[in-house]
Amino acid sequence: SFRHGDRPGMCGVGLGWEDLVVVLEDEAPIRKALVETLIGEGHMVESVADGLSGLARFQGGGYDLVLTDLKMPVVDGFDLLAYLSRERRDVPVLVLTAFETPEIGERLRGLGVVEVIEKPVGLARLTESIRRALDTASASSGSRSRPSSQALL
Repeated sequence: SFRHGDRPGMCGVGLGWEDLVVVLEDEAPIRKALVETLIGEGHMVESVADGLSGLARFQGGGYDLVLTDLKMPVVDGFDLLAYLSRERRDVPVLVLTAFETPEIGERLRGLGVVEVIEKPVGLARLTESIRRALDTASASSGSRSRPSSQALL
């Protein structure tokens, strides 16, 4: 069963290990699919629909990974990434975009993005990318290791 958190948009599965993933996606059907997939993989998830809400969320800290779209209303993904690059370089960031070019890829790497995933995204690739990013962050910070997604089956 799903456990809902204290904050709006947050839910997860009580598996004894919980990484908080913040999902920023302005398209509701995509956001919903991402949240459901991540919950199914055992992550706590908070989702926001625009960059301004994302910036407000990041002020509170307490998150382990950011999954963001680039093109969003009000505050775009590049502005979010600039903030995270300055304030939370330790948190892995994955970017979802349908508009990757070599120039954009270079700019994203300069902002500390771990991986760029092109839309439409394959959910298997997405979950593997998230697991890999969290494992790498965990290893570099000395945190406990996380079970692979295979352990959840």
